[in-house]
Amino acid sequence: MRRMAVLALALALAAWAPLPGTSRSGPEDRDWNWSGRVASGDAVEIKGINGEISAELARGNEVEVEARLHGRDDDPDEIEMVVLEHDNGVTICAVYPSEDRDEPNECRPGGRGRMNVKNNDVSVDFVVRVPAGVHFIGRTVNGDVEAFGLEGDVKAYTVNGGVDITTTGLAHASTVNGSITVSMGRADWQGSMDFTTVNGSVTLEFPGDLDCDDRGRRSRPGREDGERQRADPAFLSRDACRQQGRIGGTLGCPRLFCAWTGPYPVPRLAAPHRAPR
Repeated sequence: MRRMAVLALALALAAWAPLPGTSRSGPEDRDWNWSGRVASGDAVEIKGINGEISAELARGNEVEVEARLHGRDDDPDEIEMVVLEHDNGVTICAVYPSEDRDEPNECRPGGRGRMNVKNNDVSVDFVVRVPAGVHFIGRTVNGDVEAFGLEGDVKAYTVNGGVDITTTGLAHASTVNGSITVSMGRADWQGSMDFTTVNGSVTLEFPGDLDCDDRGRRSRPGREDGERQRADPAFLSRDACRQQGRIGGTLGCPRLFCAWTGPYPVPRLAAPHRAPR
């Protein structure tokens, strides 16, 4: 009886084993690259759906984009990588096949275009090298957006993922399921800035010439210029950061951290007051 069981198991394993020259692994990964000039003050925009987006400072004066396409069941070759140059810079999209022939997916700048995925498990992970002075925009749905050490304005949008930004310029960030961490070197924005999440936390770091009065609780000066000060309940509260949409006061601090924890809307920041000189 035992010999029959062993024989049956051996036959089952033989039936499952791949034939010589074949493999049961998924589709092969695909690499894609692009490089080109983008004028200072213009932006490189990356639009994906599944996958992470990571940006870093370029060593030269060209934008460099590397993408790795990989899927479990679906073929990465079905994804069209589109480069769209326009008056405001360049937009690069991972365009998935559409199940509706009458409404094909389309790469367009900003929130325009059509980017849908139905039952396609291919992920496209981007690495972008951005020259100094060039702005960066990253948009995805399922994945993190990171931008470290940039020297231009940054906008980052995702739904299921976190956002982490460090830049000498201004920054905007939004997610639904994830946390936001932003450190920006300027605070001279016009109008309002939104940093929103539903399930997650938000930490914002501002430059030292921004007023940071906590409605009478003023944060302690740093030991040296440029020292970062983290917000804690002792001297900086969520309501203090909010101040009905404004950060203002009379004492300039080396750095200011404002932190919120979800799940509730994070306030919109209006144009700031500057610390007196």
